[in-house]
Amino acid sequence: MNIILLLLTFAQTQSAVDKFLDNTAPYLGYLISGSEILPNAKSINFGIEGNYLDYELGHYNTVVHIPTLNGYLAFKSGNFDPYLKLGVYPKTNVTNKTVPFFTVGSNLRPKFSTAVVFHFGYSTLMPLEYLPGDLYYNYHYTQFHTLNLSLIGFKKISSFVPFLVVGLMPSYVAGKFRVAINRTEEDFNRFILGWHIGFGFKLFFVKLNAELVNRRLAASTMINL
Repeated sequence: MNIILLLLTFAQTQSAVDKFLDNTAPYLGYLISGSEILPNAKSINFGIEGNYLDYELGHYNTVVHIPTLNGYLAFKSGNFDPYLKLGVYPKTNVTNKTVPFFTVGSNLRPKFSTAVVFHFGYSTLMPLEYLPGDLYYNYHYTQFHTLNLSLIGFKKISSFVPFLVVGLMPSYVAGKFRVAINRTEEDFNRFILGWHIGFGFKLFFVKLNAELVNRRLAASTMINL
């Protein structure tokens, strides 16, 4: 009987962890990696970016509504356009604190086309706890790493630049799941594959786009200063 109860507890724990990761990881990946930076004629440019996407925790029917904000610095060097982003994921009523994130990546402009860009970026989020103090469901991300591998097609029409983007966002997550009421703690680590597809436009120094991220709507805006 004790073995059966142990197996049932383990199965419930795995189910709770899997549900939580599937409902958070792909969307956190988008919020910290952000949207792609379009090619710019200037050798150095910088600006600010805001990303919005809501997602479910998988418990208590809780939906998290939170934007992220970052500043970016981009360069133009041959066929490569490297960039750096530094931002924050703000504290909500279901997280323990405001945490920073960091992104580095580049666009690659192929010689065979002036209307296509290959994009790759790496993002990492500092440790973050969900549902702090909850006796039944408490999750602590100790590692969160995301890649953004995208293809961008665009058309420059004077100061108006419409574009389409499609890409993959694989994430590696690790952390702990705790149930304080019976003092159990389980480690988790998983690779989760996310994807995104969207469209938008850039007009002068403002870029707007809407995307579908793992079947949820997302939006992003970027201002080039």
